[in-house]
Amino acid sequence: MLIFIHPSITNEDLRLNFDAIIGLNQIFESFFRGQHYVAGDRKTLIYLAKCPHIPTSTKTIVNKIISNYSTYTSITSSITNKIVAKINEPKFPIRSNDNEWEVSIEYLGKTGISKTNLIAENLTDADAYINAARHYLINNKLGGTICAEKIAGGGSTTPNVFRNQTINEKKWCLCITDGDKNYPGHKSSNMANSCEKVSNENHSISAHKSIEAKEVENIIPLKLIDDSIPSTHTYQWEEHKNRFFPLNVNGHLFCDLKKGTSYRDINHMHADTPERLFWDELISKAIPSLKINTACNEYCQNEKTEACCCNISHGYGDNLLSEIVRNLKESTPHAVEKKIRNDPLFTQWLQIGEIVFNWVCAPNPIRL
Repeated sequence: MLIFIHPSITNEDLRLNFDAIIGLNQIFESFFRGQHYVAGDRKTLIYLAKCPHIPTSTKTIVNKIISNYSTYTSITSSITNKIVAKINEPKFPIRSNDNEWEVSIEYLGKTGISKTNLIAENLTDADAYINAARHYLINNKLGGTICAEKIAGGGSTTPNVFRNQTINEKKWCLCITDGDKNYPGHKSSNMANSCEKVSNENHSISAHKSIEAKEVENIIPLKLIDDSIPSTHTYQWEEHKNRFFPLNVNGHLFCDLKKGTSYRDINHMHADTPERLFWDELISKAIPSLKINTACNEYCQNEKTEACCCNISHGYGDNLLSEIVRNLKESTPHAVEKKIRNDPLFTQWLQIGEIVFNWVCAPNPIRL
């Protein structure tokens, strides 16, 4: 995250504002620890570096930023999320727009500053999002690193965890949930809506993002899935790619990659709904052998039959993402980014990576 020191501090007599001194120490120590970027105009930073009321250790960090001003500015100018730290006001965080919050330096001194919390439904999801942020950083040739505290929401309890961290613990939080969407334009799930309400509450520095697909697995670059598919399912995976990607990527984005999407699943959708119309059209184009009004149709509508074997897309198990994340740890982020650069899903992957990056971007810890 980027913390921007508002120039109004140059009009403050810091000798009389001990709370502001504590807040400034917290801000610049977060930069020193490699947790958050800190920026300000050059005049403001020079004022702080010369201020006799600020501890020498803090002024040393300020001077480090000044001496590398051009380098840091080239990075921070690309960060869209920003916390504007002002003197005295506001007493609590106020959201100025989708990507900016205002808060008093004194408030930051009282609450402290720690890593940004990245809340996902589970830690494996969080690891995937962190990797997306790293690939975004590399692809855009940005310096620095990624720094986040990963927190598992526990599925249905994610809104409660999110609320506790951002409202009660007063942490800076980005919460990401699966879209659970079955077609383009599908409304968000109740859990996603609950998380959205938390992010809109007053006096918090937080945001929520719902994946614009079924689950996070659906936006993973195909080349990463290639390396993680069980050998018993290689043929089905190749069939899946050949079936969807020459025609419409949405078939991949909204199918169930864990359990599979069967023809029976489609038949159980209400007729003439956007969901049913989307899949009917997709089937007629991508899977002509499974058109409506075939023997398969009658079979899959019969509740008493065994599990439907007419797969629109196969399932690859609940451990697919865990295997992908495990494989990612065996290569450097630079090597992976180069590998997936031309992947059909690279754009979707970097879109979520950009969102995460703007919350968890950080300078490398510095040595003085």
